[in-house]
Amino acid sequence: MRRRFLLRLGPTGLGVASAALALAAAAGARPATLEELEACVRGNRPPESSVQTVLFRTRDRADRTSESRARIYWKRFDDGLSQAMLRMSDPPTQRGAGVLMIEKKDARADLFMYLPELGRARRVTARMVSGSLFGTDFSYEDFERLQGYARDPQSEMRDGGELDGRPVVAVESRPAPDSGSAYERSVTLFDAETCVPLESRFYERGEEPRKVLRADPARVEEQGGRHVPRLLRMQDLRDGTSTELVVEEIDLDADVPRKIFSQRELESGGR
Repeated sequence: MRRRFLLRLGPTGLGVASAALALAAAAGARPATLEELEACVRGNRPPESSVQTVLFRTRDRADRTSESRARIYWKRFDDGLSQAMLRMSDPPTQRGAGVLMIEKKDARADLFMYLPELGRARRVTARMVSGSLFGTDFSYEDFERLQGYARDPQSEMRDGGELDGRPVVAVESRPAPDSGSAYERSVTLFDAETCVPLESRFYERGEEPRKVLRADPARVEEQGGRHVPRLLRMQDLRDGTSTELVVEEIDLDADVPRKIFSQRELESGGR
């Protein structure tokens, strides 16, 4: 079944359209259509807001590791659209750096990045979206997808078989040709019972994926009626590098002030 369909995951998802990183379970019958899957995923999102403290653990080709930390703020507004802010806190050389994402109804999200050495916020253009997010294996586009802001207009649902002994549903999606996406297509495997996305494969060209993003099923926890993936791992298969994203703390429906989601606040460096 191939059709125009906008499958979006929300602020804590993996893959098809989206850290990232708490998803609720919507237990029940296995989704049989894209509409049912979207409804299941939509029911997983935090109703209003979330704040996460995350650790990035990056491993390079020489097997050397480095760590960085950030807070991710997310809030849904009265118009149904949401905004997200990632603010780096560690290491000291990156402290204050950040990314602001503003969801748009019928267009790609507005992305702005801030580095203290630049002294001002800059728009993330289509040419920049494939760039590394503060030295990790996540790109700006990957972070955009984790937050549920990517809109892939064409998706196909099929039986995914099993992944690590768990029945999964597979969805293949293709970005619009003029979207500026670095990917030609992506394939995401959703847990058939909870609708938690367990694996996403991102293809630039050909039959071999460039990147693979996985959630560790053993680190999926139930919190407030939601299933929270506490460990994600992004592998760059071409470059031989990887980044783990560990959710150290998460506050669902936290009190997040509106003022956080502004370029002025982004340029403040979190002071």
